[in-house]
Amino acid sequence: MTNIDSTRCEDKVPVNGKPLIDLSYLDEMMNGNKTLIREILDLFLQQVPEELTKINSAIAQTNYAMIKTLAHSMRSSFSVLDVASLTPILQEMEDLSSKSTDLPRIQLLNSSLQILTLRAIEEVTTGRRQYD
Repeated sequence: MTNIDSTRCEDKVPVNGKPLIDLSYLDEMMNGNKTLIREILDLFLQQVPEELTKINSAIAQTNYAMIKTLAHSMRSSFSVLDVASLTPILQEMEDLSSKSTDLPRIQLLNSSLQILTLRAIEEVTTGRRQYD
């Protein structure tokens, strides 16, 4: 049985109340094009909840290949919003699933992923209003 150090996961969850996303990063990348930014944010709000559902399903089915694919895809989704706090979680999930090992650790990481992703979705939803 694998010994899980739950504090390793918890230290990756920001508790200081700072925003997870940085819309100024996206604004700069898109040269302030509000229409394009709004489209990117809308796509994020559509894709990320679907990816969360799929990764939960993949974990429930112990489908390491799908976990790896989804973790990689989600890293890309979050990179445009400069969400650095999710990168180590998703990278570790991807690495573990590449080796088809440590499902309990992947499940623990997924718990943090779920919390942070829901928070990021809330921030994107609120931040998107400035691009209407």
